[in-house]
Amino acid sequence: MEEQEVTALIAIDFSAAFDTVDHDILLDVLQKQYGACGTALNWIDSYLRPRRCRTFFGV
Repeated sequence: MEEQEVTALIAIDFSAAFDTVDHDILLDVLQKQYGACGTALNWIDSYLRPRRCRTFFGV
């Protein structure tokens, strides 16, 4: 092995990236610029909206 090779690794954490993006603007861009529509757009919209869940015990 006379050749020396360089190996690089880049790791980016996008876990909180969508917390700083205005969801309405993101949905608008997905629809107008990328043609997202119908079920796909509705699924993304639903995913970005806040959720609440209630659990009842002994009712």
